[in-house]
Amino acid sequence: MPIVSNTKIGDWYGMITGRLGYSFGQALVYAKGGVAFVDVESGIAGTVLAGPGVVANGSFAGSTSDTVATWTVGGGVEWAFDMNWSIKAEYMYIGLNETQTLCGSGVVLATSTCFSHEFDGIHTAKVGLNYRFGG
Repeated sequence: MPIVSNTKIGDWYGMITGRLGYSFGQALVYAKGGVAFVDVESGIAGTVLAGPGVVANGSFAGSTSDTVATWTVGGGVEWAFDMNWSIKAEYMYIGLNETQTLCGSGVVLATSTCFSHEFDGIHTAKVGLNYRFGG
């Protein structure tokens, strides 16, 4: 019974966050947190041959895609090198603790064929260059 299974953190994620920090001189050290939205995808496919509990040969396939809302937390440092320009480095953890259960369709089975996929948290890091408009 060959079975192919896949899981994927989707093609995008987004965050709505706030930050709170302390500045000294040209540096800002901050903590950041909020809500994250993540696209998660799972799929299974396989072939089943007749045998115990299976009354006929067949194949099955199933997939799911969801947008999950979860929490995110992290922090960073930002340094202003003149009145309008700054550079920052930031780390964020997205607390994704999601399990998706898929049941294949198209199989002639005596029992249901289901699989579970688990998604763990996501670690992100970024470096940015900022320009401040106005005075």
